[in-house]
Amino acid sequence: MDHDVLREFQIIDTRDVADVLAGLEDKAPYLANEYWRLMTDKEITSNEKRSRLRQVMAAMSHYMVQVHMNRLKANRPLPYSIRSRVGSFFSWTA
Repeated sequence: MDHDVLREFQIIDTRDVADVLAGLEDKAPYLANEYWRLMTDKEITSNEKRSRLRQVMAAMSHYMVQVHMNRLKANRPLPYSIRSRVGSFFSWTA
């Protein structure tokens, strides 16, 4: 067996993909708002921020879909800030 070839093999190509938040349930917007609040909070310690972000990201993973960039260019999802008053790094689709 050629282990170098096996390391390069992937069934699903994960290059050139972006995470999109699928806001079909009430909890997804809450989690995105909490993520933004934690990212912009200057008063929280870095250890506490890292711990709480890990929890929020784990919960958000249930509402994330990965979309190939060529599909995003053709069907661009809306910026999350349109749905919520807070800014965000995410796009969303319903």
